[in-house]
Amino acid sequence: MLDIHNLMTSLALRRALFHSEADFQQELALEIRRAWVDCPIRLEFPPFPDRDKRMAFDIWLPGVDIPIELKYFIRKYDGTVAGERFSLANQAARDHKRYDFLRDIQRIEDIAAYYESAYCGFAVLLTNDPLLWERREPADVVDAEFHIYDGRRIGDSNMHWSNSASDGTKRSREEPISLSRSYVLNWRNYSALGEKRGERFRYLAVSIPPVKEKTP
Repeated sequence: MLDIHNLMTSLALRRALFHSEADFQQELALEIRRAWVDCPIRLEFPPFPDRDKRMAFDIWLPGVDIPIELKYFIRKYDGTVAGERFSLANQAARDHKRYDFLRDIQRIEDIAAYYESAYCGFAVLLTNDPLLWERREPADVVDAEFHIYDGRRIGDSNMHWSNSASDGTKRSREEPISLSRSYVLNWRNYSALGEKRGERFRYLAVSIPPVKEKTP
């Protein structure tokens, strides 16, 4: 069984933060290779190349068919860490960030149902934006049903945009998020670079179980 929390803990010892989502993807794949020496790893793997070339998973472990989807959402940070300069710009649209992470969970559920050999998958979000893990915004915002604050249970019902969400907000994200299982969202600390806002990184890792338990 792949232990995503052990991987993130060991990764944090090497890399406290990343320049981009691709940087995060590459370094997590390397951490998996260090833990599972003989495990093949594929990046941007298309499970249905003949049907949908646009659909690809960030990390895929062939043989065991484990998909991993990653998101790296950042607030502004400028500093030097372990002798390396980082200049991270603010990313806007938290509503889209939340929706896209939940859609990752939905996609992994869908692929687990198709690949009977897939025994689990993971959706991982790493961020220094506390507004993603804290329950602080009013309940009447357009993306209230997509919030992913610490301790929230999701999947008990379909998640929709509110009726006041504009067409521009929903563009390419019109469909509700429908999950076949429920999950409790538990955020964990990743790294702390200082006391200022935006210098603390936390991650949310959701483990998507198999549709059917694999036999030994």
